[in-house]
Amino acid sequence: MASVFLLHLRWALSGEEICDLRLEAHSPIAGVLAALEACKEPETCQFSVLLDGLLLSEGRSLAESGVFDGVTLDVVRSSPCIALTTCADCTAKVWNTANGRCLLSLTGHNHLVGWASFSPDGRWIVTASADCTARVWDLSDGTCRWALTGHGSGVCCANFSPDSSKIVTASHDATARIWMVDSLDCGLTSYRLEGHRADVCHAMFSPDGLLVSTASEDATARLWTNSGILRSALEGHSGGVESAVFSPDGQYLVTASLDSTAKVWRVAKGSEQTVCVFTLRGHGESLGTSFFSNDSQKVISVSDDGSGKLWSAEDGLCLATLGKLRDICSAAAFSPDSQLVATASHDGAVHLWRAHCGSWSQELAGHSEAVFSVAFSPDCQFIGTASDDSTARIWCAQTGRCLRVLAHPGGVYSVKFVPSQRA
Repeated sequence: MASVFLLHLRWALSGEEICDLRLEAHSPIAGVLAALEACKEPETCQFSVLLDGLLLSEGRSLAESGVFDGVTLDVVRSSPCIALTTCADCTAKVWNTANGRCLLSLTGHNHLVGWASFSPDGRWIVTASADCTARVWDLSDGTCRWALTGHGSGVCCANFSPDSSKIVTASHDATARIWMVDSLDCGLTSYRLEGHRADVCHAMFSPDGLLVSTASEDATARLWTNSGILRSALEGHSGGVESAVFSPDGQYLVTASLDSTAKVWRVAKGSEQTVCVFTLRGHGESLGTSFFSNDSQKVISVSDDGSGKLWSAEDGLCLATLGKLRDICSAAAFSPDSQLVATASHDGAVHLWRAHCGSWSQELAGHSEAVFSVAFSPDCQFIGTASDDSTARIWCAQTGRCLRVLAHPGGVYSVKFVPSQRA
């Protein structure tokens, strides 16, 4: 066997020749990818290599993969998976996860940035900061288009409406605000949502964009119209409400509370009242968040007692307890196809579970400090995690292998992937 292989590379779809490479037989397939990235648009695409139609694993050597001297390899080029992280250095960062390169560093806040999210149309990013502001950034070049000022305390959450025309912010000043993105007046408050008696921890739009939910440390959640009119005050929790999240079909809302319970509410239509249909009991300590699977069939809750729990959204029965972790269960995510659940812990552990039965799938091992955030890519192929160990990591959802380590100058608080329209 030749010790050095001559490789002919061509585009899989067109058959057009790309280049020839000479690599040692023990070189990994990753060496082929690195050579492609060095000469072919590394910032805007990612590559896969195929031999006779079979995808080659980048961790295996050429010889192990069945590659031989003089072989022709097919190359597939695809859009990259773009990730967004927030960091203790007062920035948010945009990454090409295919090569681990930071594409944009969004600078302008003067205090930590704990939250960031993409607009559904993939044009904008909104960041929320302890400096009492939110900022809207252009994803194409990273420029700050608008600074949303007016809150009297730190902004802990900011989300776009489904049509990307509005933003709702939640603040420790006990208010939420709705801002217009599609007008020249963005940066001026359109509607101020007042009535909570303590910090507003979370706010979001309903899937149809007509309602806004807010969650507060005053032990209530509230529903508002998208023009700022109060529709319902949801009372019943005995501790602060940390989140209030709509089901993807818009029919229900789930609230998570420091009283160790979650409640599922039927969202009112017209003149009807929003009512609690069941309370999810079983955790031994405070809940950090609770939300629905993407098919609206299940609910997950995560708790300081070290566990996550899966519940039926139809009748409120507990379907599974997702292990007893060694520390606080800090975050969770459903895969977009609702088949997997990821949970993250303050001890740095990340676990994958099968959503239909709650059985353990695998552990994503690598973080050395608390993991604060976990997210799936829109195509279900990748998982992103954000940790206090100054890294975010990108993992293969199928194998659990760490693909990229995204180094930061401080703790990383959140990670999200760009919506599928853009990616």
